Amino acid sequence: MSNRRILAIAGMALLAGCVGTTPPRLYTLNMAPSGAAAPNVNIEVARLRPLDALGAGAIVVRRSEHELDTYPLDHWASNLGEMASAKLAAEFGDPIPDRQTVSITGDVLAFEQVNSTEGTAAARVAVALEIRKKSDSRYAEPLLAKTYDAQFPLAEARPPDLVAALSRGVESIAQKIVADVNALDLSAATGPSKHEALHTLDMKPSGKAAASMNVDVTLLRRSEALARNSILIRPTATSVEYYAADRWAASVSTLVSEKLESEFGAPETGRETVQVSGTILAFERADTPEGAQGHAKLDVTLQSGQQGAARPLLWKVYEASAPAADDSAGAVALALSRALEDIAAAIADDAGRIPPAPEKPAAPPVNLYRLDMTPSGKAQCNYNVMIDRIQPHDSLTRSDILIVRDSTVVDRFPNDRWASGLAELVPEKLGAEFGHPVDGRETVHVSGIISGFEQIERGDGNRAALAKLDLTVRWAGMASDAPALRHVYEAITPIDGEGAHAAVRALSRAVEEIAVQAANDINGLTPPPKPEQ
Repeated sequence: MSNRRILAIAGMALLAGCVGTTPPRLYTLNMAPSGAAAPNVNIEVARLRPLDALGAGAIVVRRSEHELDTYPLDHWASNLGEMASAKLAAEFGDPIPDRQTVSITGDVLAFEQVNSTEGTAAARVAVALEIRKKSDSRYAEPLLAKTYDAQFPLAEARPPDLVAALSRGVESIAQKIVADVNALDLSAATGPSKHEALHTLDMKPSGKAAASMNVDVTLLRRSEALARNSILIRPTATSVEYYAADRWAASVSTLVSEKLESEFGAPETGRETVQVSGTILAFERADTPEGAQGHAKLDVTLQSGQQGAARPLLWKVYEASAPAADDSAGAVALALSRALEDIAAAIADDAGRIPPAPEKPAAPPVNLYRLDMTPSGKAQCNYNVMIDRIQPHDSLTRSDILIVRDSTVVDRFPNDRWASGLAELVPEKLGAEFGHPVDGRETVHVSGIISGFEQIERGDGNRAALAKLDLTVRWAGMASDAPALRHVYEAITPIDGEGAHAAVRALSRAVEEIAVQAANDINGLTPPPKPEQ
């Protein structure tokens, strides 16, 4: 089963509480202590900051190393950093008088579902922490700086199971922290506090990058290890450290982008433009037998600056190292500046080899379409039908009118779009088919997911319109939120004619057929007894 299908099924399973006027389903961690962590000292969680991708409250799904997704109808009940802090505090237990206290600060690097290419899923928690005596300054050398990671496989990839596994992940990390803290010698004197030193790159252009076109840096993302503003040290290929009292003055993404822009220079009128985007894979001090080096590695995509250009001109990983005068953070910052100058020169050289883009023809006008909202009169229902929220699948959220060829190749009509989202058009069409409410009738509410809405083309050349709706029906005014009916409806209607106009007409008829099927099923329902007043 594909990861997309897993998420679609998980979304359907939770749809009962997340449609219509019902707010999104909210989750929190299991705050009950597991009892597995037994520290010898008091452990206080002072501050945990989630990464940008985790700070919006969504429950994150990692599809690949560079692709993140979210559950659309499921969210965290509060700030993730606060929840993780509270869960760790519950595991560490209440403070005991007369015991020493250590304080924890750090970042939540991962708190997500991780999907594998084999179709399995796991819950992953990763935190980068610094542990100090509570009485020490935050700039003092930490007693311990370490990244903790825990993963648990998921039997089912759905939010309730994921949240339970993430709770166990925090419990596992709490046990590892306690084991490390219990092994610390807290009687030793802590090193003196250091004033926090801020560093930037050498932004003076080196003159090495000479491109025959404008090079524009649009977006450089940073890898998880670079999410903090700390200056990273890699003593070995598998270990990571940070300078205790040295920080970057801005995010790594900002500094690297600014340095590359200074190397490429200001744009010149009349020249073509190439846009640079990608991911900063490494930006660190690398310790080698020859000494400390500034090591930079960028996964870069070069794309035409013409509006509407989609296909990358070049996708390449650039890597460079430069020796540092010594092990200090300042020397490493200068070495990283030299490494970026070499990378900028290599990017400019590659950009200069790209042939000029052909003159782009004027874009044809875009045609906008709506479904045929004229009631067909086919759906005869004995009850009033109120259409609540019907959410399109992720693949249908754009305004493209899709074409699926041989069940695998997805295309679209190039100059034709839906006039509004399917989340508006399909409910409006269903409402037109079911008609206006009639006084004295029982009422049902219908909600669901649009899992298919496209023109399909088979190998024999036949074309048809496919509409597929996963619908849930509930009686109005009932104390219970349990559905009276849940069913997947599908209709395939032949397409008469060519182009998007013919496809839209056929899709309108497909929705009419689904309305007939749903009306027949609803007519077979028996209204529940009215609740006593």
